[in-house]
Amino acid sequence: KARVDARDRQRRSALHEAALAGHGDIVEALLAAGANLEARDLLGRTPWLDAARQARSGVLERLVARKADVLATDGEGRNAVMLACAADSVSPALIRRLLELQVPADSADA
Repeated sequence: KARVDARDRQRRSALHEAALAGHGDIVEALLAAGANLEARDLLGRTPWLDAARQARSGVLERLVARKADVLATDGEGRNAVMLACAADSVSPALIRRLLELQVPADSADA
């Protein structure tokens, strides 16, 4: 039987990779199979933060519905707003949504 939370050398799980790539249906399947929603990789990133850094709005909404920690920060203290603002494809609508979720816009990284 496959381990849904198996990790690579960077401590990244399949859920991290699916969130980063924007594969919402795969994110749902992994969560249904028991994947750890708050798993952290070596950089302290959760799947929520990975979805934010690639501006994956659909995945972010799925993770919110599953009660992801929207206030999570990575190992350098960056939150979802900070990571999303650095994404190539970020939209004002995504930033507005993160702010609606009470993710601070005035956090300072490490």
